Parts: sequence; structure tokens; C-alpha cells
Amino acid sequence: MKETVTSKELEEAMNAVLKQARKMENSDDMQEHFYGFGMESALTSLAIYLNA
Repeated sequence: MKETVTSKELEEAMNAVLKQARKMENSDDMQEHFYGFGMESALTSLAIYLNA
């Protein structure tokens, strides 16, 4: 496992997770739907923390 991550790699990873979270939010499965919102909230918090 790498010890450092570039900002580009981090951005790409966050975008991939966000894309999956948005797919989950549109799911008919309520549990998956709420997990998608949780993932998006976690990414928002991480982005705010990293920009602080």
C-alpha cells in the first residue's frame, strides 16, 4: 500500500465513491438508499476537512 496519495488520486477516488453513492441513492432498496446518502455525507465532511 502506498504511503502517500496525490491530490489527483484522492480526487479520482472521491469521485468514484460519489458516483457509486448517487447510484445507491436511486436504489429501490431502502437500506441501500440510506447508505448512499451516508456515503455522500461522509465525502462532504471529508472534503470540508481537507479544505480547512
